Amino acid sequence: LLNITMDGSKGKKPSVLKQFANVGLGGLSGMIAVSFLLPLDMIKIRIQLSSESGENIRNPFKIAKRLYKNEGGFRAFYRGIDSALFRQATFTSLRLGLFTNFGDFIKRARNKKTLSMPEKSACSLLAGGLAAFVDTPLDLTLVRMQADNTPVSYTHLRAHETREDLVCRLLLEKKKKEG
Repeated sequence: LLNITMDGSKGKKPSVLKQFANVGLGGLSGMIAVSFLLPLDMIKIRIQLSSESGENIRNPFKIAKRLYKNEGGFRAFYRGIDSALFRQATFTSLRLGLFTNFGDFIKRARNKKTLSMPEKSACSLLAGGLAAFVDTPLDLTLVRMQADNTPVSYTHLRAHETREDLVCRLLLEKKKKEG
């Protein structure tokens, strides 16, 4: 069997450490980046939620001051850091790992040393889409953790209820009232 390394060159099989070096470094770089960007993301989420709750505060400095003052100081900006780190570790690693594997598969199948731009684009699209599909629940968890201690507009939530949701909610409310 022909052995092709991650860079497309022929040769002996790379060690497991070398095979996963790009994937691991990609995940680590995503984790480092999110460590710096999470406070900005927290402010962005709070601006979005304030407009939905009716407060409509758009000034990021006011949001940051309120967050610092009312929700625990500096630590409030890092609420959800565990979900953010886990999401970046998995998303970035999956995206890079899948891209590398898809690219290597195409190179072997077509006996090529390099990929064309359309082939790279297809590998990127497929790898990013699959990684996003897998990590969407982690992203939802992060947003929910960041939204803690924020008033929620129940009117807004009820606007998206289906008929089945409405019936279930009304039955539950009736049961609570009757005991």
